[in-house]
Amino acid sequence: MTEEEAKALQPGQRVSRTTTTTEFDEDLPTTEYGVVIAVWTHPVTKDLDAYIAFFGEDWPPAGEPPPKPYVLRYFAETLDLED
Repeated sequence: MTEEEAKALQPGQRVSRTTTTTEFDEDLPTTEYGVVIAVWTHPVTKDLDAYIAFFGEDWPPAGEPPPKPYVLRYFAETLDLED
């Protein structure tokens, strides 16, 4: 996400975050999907922080209740916007 996209981040927007772990000398990317809960400017670093309610490695199926999300805090620029 660019700095300008991060500044436009709003609660309710869908985002994803991809991380890479190494297992047996092989890089394994994992993408988690979630919804922005809150965004604010960090008082010391002046970066944008966000609380994200993550649902796991896939979006919940339409029409079904989502599983209980887990909430994590990230710098907004480490997230990717979803359509």
